[in-house]
Amino acid sequence: MRMSVVVAGAMGLRVVTAAATISSWWAFRNDGGTSAAADAVRIPSGWTLSETRVSRGQLFCFDGPRCPSLQRNYVGDSPLRWTQLQQALDSSDAGFSKLRCSQPSATVSSCSASAILEGVRLTVSYAAPDTGSPAGSFSVIASPVPIARGTGR
Repeated sequence: MRMSVVVAGAMGLRVVTAAATISSWWAFRNDGGTSAAADAVRIPSGWTLSETRVSRGQLFCFDGPRCPSLQRNYVGDSPLRWTQLQQALDSSDAGFSKLRCSQPSATVSSCSASAILEGVRLTVSYAAPDTGSPAGSFSVIASPVPIARGTGR
């Protein structure tokens, strides 16, 4: 009886270890749905992808560096108007919140909006030309909504 408990315990440990290894590999290889969610964002016309940064996740996504994330940066020929940005967000499949813009000085303006699409948080931001590009900078950041600690969700 005692031997069978030891054997069963050892087998259970091997199963748990194998499952953790497979889960870690899957989470590292999977982008957490960030690419598909980012694809739902309509990019304003005249803007093209200049850079994509992908950070792979680990076993669990509790927040921070263990969560997979994706950032796409775009360049354009001319600065965006508020209406162009709003039209792009309105035509996206993500259901973005109201576009929030600030204008700290006469020459700089920044705007952002966010949405949650199928468990992925999307943040779109635009900064006017003071950022080093003649047209400004436009980016899309996607990361899974983290599991709330202690809830299992």
